[in-house]
Amino acid sequence: MLARYAVVVLLFLAVGAGDLQAQPAAGDTSGVQAVYDRVSLAYELGDLDAVADAYAEDARYLLPDEDRGVVSGRDSIRAIFEGFFEAVALRQSELTIEFRFLDRRIGERVAYDVGYYRVRVLRDGEEMSASTGKFSTVLRQGTDGTWRFVVDAYSPAPHDAFDALEPTEGSLPR
Repeated sequence: MLARYAVVVLLFLAVGAGDLQAQPAAGDTSGVQAVYDRVSLAYELGDLDAVADAYAEDARYLLPDEDRGVVSGRDSIRAIFEGFFEAVALRQSELTIEFRFLDRRIGERVAYDVGYYRVRVLRDGEEMSASTGKFSTVLRQGTDGTWRFVVDAYSPAPHDAFDALEPTEGSLPR
């Protein structure tokens, strides 16, 4: 199922976003980066609605486990995050997320990123746990000019893979 979905994403990129192949993002990346910044702030504030708003209504969220596979739609994606945020709140903890990027390509209304993330769970400022993963996202600019995730796929990765990359401006926890 995931392999079939990956083929669909690749076809989408090849047909619907031909100008993405031209050059890595060098110009204005602020709209795309703003999505990650909003997500980072939402994690810190425990703002579930802000995380959900980073996803398009028709977004797909590819989970690394076989049981849940591909989650479709903003409301269903919100439900995934809701359980996570509730568990953190019950433990009276706080979250941070930091992104580091390997590749970013931006077309006229479609972009993609590949990179690593680290989520930290903190209590009273001390790290209780941390998880690191790799991600691949496709973003689309809506008619209102706002960029949102339309595909978000992730899987676990070793901490040293994240640590090997330099922090990206705008991707650091606040």
